[in-house]
Amino acid sequence: MIVVVVSWLYFVLIQLLGLVTDAVGLVVLAPACYLHAWTQPDTLSINLDPPGRRVDRWSWGWLNTVWGNPEDGVSGGQALISIGGRRQPYLPATRAGWRAYRWSALRNRSDSMKYRLAWQHGPFYQRPLTLFGERLLFKAGWQLETGIKVPVLSLKAP
Repeated sequence: MIVVVVSWLYFVLIQLLGLVTDAVGLVVLAPACYLHAWTQPDTLSINLDPPGRRVDRWSWGWLNTVWGNPEDGVSGGQALISIGGRRQPYLPATRAGWRAYRWSALRNRSDSMKYRLAWQHGPFYQRPLTLFGERLLFKAGWQLETGIKVPVLSLKAP
């Protein structure tokens, strides 16, 4: 019982840390995006769909510790998002700096942190809910993602 309580307390601390790094990222990533401070897509993505895809990373290396994105890159230029069940590029007609800010500071805030705080034995809870007539799925804990159990807290349509 004590292990479960400590596990969930650790999860709450991670979420609080995430709030801080998300807020700092809104400020820190603005100049990085404006100055296009990312590399060419030279790093192999940890996401194997499609296999062999290369993604960019911050050229200011210290940013990758918290705000990197080993799945889809940091600029959004290599990102593929699902729309209507089809994978499509993320904002292909948008200026690169603005797309990068939307991708890294607004959509995938502190993305690299989830891999640094992964825990293979962390608890996971999910429950379907209906809120204002809309079906939603609540998730909290460590969810398996690209072969790693990463911390997640979400309320989304299933």
